[in-house]
Amino acid sequence: MLILFEQPAIAQNANFQSLPPWGYQGATKPEKWGDLSKNYRTCKKGIQQSPINIDQPLAPKFRKPKLEYHNIPLKFLNTGNTIQINANSGNKLVIDNDTFELVQLHFHNPSEHQIKGKSFPMEAHFVHKNQEGKLLVLGVFIQSGQENRALQPFWKQIPTASTKEQKNEQVSLKLTDLIPENKQNYQYIGSLTTPPCTEGVQWVLLAEPIELSQQQISQFNQIFPVNARPIQALNQQLLLQ
Repeated sequence: MLILFEQPAIAQNANFQSLPPWGYQGATKPEKWGDLSKNYRTCKKGIQQSPINIDQPLAPKFRKPKLEYHNIPLKFLNTGNTIQINANSGNKLVIDNDTFELVQLHFHNPSEHQIKGKSFPMEAHFVHKNQEGKLLVLGVFIQSGQENRALQPFWKQIPTASTKEQKNEQVSLKLTDLIPENKQNYQYIGSLTTPPCTEGVQWVLLAEPIELSQQQISQFNQIFPVNARPIQALNQQLLLQ
């Protein structure tokens, strides 16, 4: 079974199930993560941490990912830190002849990454893993605009409190409708943006945002007023060109 630790709800390893909770406010806020557990030390000591502000003259001219996304049955949960949608097999991202399988997607408020100091109202993360266990996260910025029809059938039923995985076989999610047509992007090597802040994660940030209506954004904000890690120092991140 695939084990990722970007959100505690998807950790299946018993050793990690007993780790202390983390959050975005108070005693478990991001600035405290590295002190909550020895397993979270990378959050404090790491040198390739995410998210970052992309403030360099990095024209989005990098290698464009090839997406092989399909409709997926709706399997979702409130992890206590975000709304997560679990993907079935067969949804892939190919870049530089390396194939990554989509595992799950989830949302942050506000955007975790910034472009030249600019934040967006939200950011979606599409978490992938290849056969060697390498992680790649496709980041999609979200701005206020038209109602997102692809998400709206799901948005009507997003849980407001922590849950186990739920299924709605009457609703499917068309993943391609959550990706902008323009695949220009920024790429760098960083980390997971939540404990244990594992480094060596490949990031692909699409330059063009998608839209959600202000009502959709506000609905998420009411559940998670803030669930974004602050910008991290640009130390030894490898910016790919």
